Parts: sequence; structure tokens; C-alpha cells
Amino acid sequence: SAGRATVTGRTPGATAEQIGQWRARLAVNREGVLYEDGFVQVGIKSQFQGGRGRLQVFVGNKQDDTITDFAFKLSFPPGLQGGVSNVPNMVNKKQQISFEVQVECVGAFAGAPDLDVSLRCAGEARVMSLSLPIVVSKFLQPSGGVAALSLGEWDGRWGRLAGRPPVPVPVQDKWLMESAIKSLLSVGLSAAVADPFPGGVLSFGADSVLYGAAGPMSEVLAQLVLDKATKVVTVAVRSDNEVLRTGVEAVLVGALSGGKR
Repeated sequence: SAGRATVTGRTPGATAEQIGQWRARLAVNREGVLYEDGFVQVGIKSQFQGGRGRLQVFVGNKQDDTITDFAFKLSFPPGLQGGVSNVPNMVNKKQQISFEVQVECVGAFAGAPDLDVSLRCAGEARVMSLSLPIVVSKFLQPSGGVAALSLGEWDGRWGRLAGRPPVPVPVQDKWLMESAIKSLLSVGLSAAVADPFPGGVLSFGADSVLYGAAGPMSEVLAQLVLDKATKVVTVAVRSDNEVLRTGVEAVLVGALSGGKR
């Protein structure tokens, strides 16, 4: 999914393509690398429950020089509130610091928080303009009963919700395994996943509910159709909330394309 991916400084940093891959993976996983170059590695461990989330951020200094003037500045989109606390302004050589980001979902939201990481090290000022992959799908929880739905019941629920034309995504071989698609839906969307419906193509249905701090807000259904012959996964998402629908579609397309879309 699209996001900020620029690095300013005398020494080249990670490429926009690499930053996009890290972001796409983190959007559907609880921990991983957010950014890395010859100066720093920034890693994330996250935990979400209902409408609230907590992220532990780890910053490692890879240089033989102290990082000074370190800053980690976040800007949240409407529908998401949060803050970061106790960010040290320096990191000793070959050492790691950690601090916490807390967030709360108050409504369906698009995109992700803007993040600016700035520092000075080895005589160089550097700024990484990134997106912190706290996306709307992080606040989903499984809807009950979808695994037992018949094809007719699924079609009925699907037909009641609004959607857009499906999006075909060419995929790498790892996505041609049924287990990978199921994991993307069950872990990446925290969804209840129905087994593939009978027929020539593998069609996986997933049902989730968006939770805010005050409780459940909106329902979203996703259907991924895997065509092994053409190596394409077709993504269709429906919801009673268009912002939620768009956000979930972007997360799925981003994960399947490796951050290229």
C-alpha cells in the first residue's frame, strides 16, 4: 500500500521499494522491521485488543558514533488517536533504545500515521519520512459463525453490503498455497475464515468487525479467489463503511503485491 518512503541525508538510505516491503509486511504482522540502513534499525512489536493498541519501538544504533538529536514524531489521521512517550534523544554507539506508542481507534480511518524519524550521527543529519503501519485492519476482530456459513448464507450477507469491482493481483509463488491465504486473512485481518467454497477456483471468505474504544462499529467481508494457473489472487472487499472497505482492500493488495501497490 502507498505510504511515505523518503530519506534525506548525505549517505543513501533504504530504497522506497524496500521501505514499502517492510511496511506491507508489518501491516499484516505483529512484529518486524520498519526501517534499516547503515545507521539505524527500527523494529516494531505490537499488540492490539479491541479498539486499542500498543507498539514497542526498538531503535538500534549500528554506528561507532553516538546518535544525537533523535526524534520520533507522529501525525495521526482522523479516526485514530495516540501518542508516543519517553523517547530518548540519544542512542549510544552499538546500543539499542526502546519506547512505546499507544493508539486508540475512534472511527474508521484511511491510511496510516505519518512518521518522521530524525537524528544526527557521524557528522550527518538524517530524516526518514515514513508511515507507521497502524492501519484500520489492526482493529478488527473475528465475526462469529462465518466458518459454518453455507454458500447461500455467505452470498446473502455479501449481497447486503456495498463494494467495488474486485482487484486482480499478480502474486509470487508463496501466495499460491492455501495456508498462506488463510493466514493472511486470519492473522492479517483477525478474521473468521471460511474454508474454500466448492468449485474450480479456491475462494476464501473472511468476516471481521471493526472495534473502536467504545465497542463494535462496522462489519467487513473479504473474499480472496486464488487462481493457481495464472498466479493471480483476486481481492474483493465489502462493508457497511466505505472508509473501512477501502482500508482493508489496500492492506490485502499491499500484502499480496509485496508493497508494490
